Amino acid sequence: MDFIKKLIVLRNHNAPKMKKTFQLLTCIVCLTSCKKIYTCECNTTYTYLQVDNTYKTEVYPGSNTAYSEKMKKKQAESACAHEQNAIETNFTNGVTSEGTVPFKKGESVSTSCELH
Repeated sequence: MDFIKKLIVLRNHNAPKMKKTFQLLTCIVCLTSCKKIYTCECNTTYTYLQVDNTYKTEVYPGSNTAYSEKMKKKQAESACAHEQNAIETNFTNGVTSEGTVPFKKGESVSTSCELH
């Protein structure tokens, strides 16, 4: 009987520590896996040959609008990568008339996006 009483006292003595540890772990998991509102900020750089045979480079800022729903970071990174590819494809199709007018030597389109 003494052994059982000691066990109960020991368990009750450690209960507040275990509760705090559990709360701390729950908080850490929640903070690291919480969904947030992210913004994908993109810029497109276009280098083209001018009439005077010199190259000109222009940077076009893309949208800087926050995603409308909360996402985990990996989801937002995937969405931003998709957005980057879509912007570059659309811009390239626009300046090449859907591919019917190919780039001249030295001309290029490049889009880079950053997640915030």
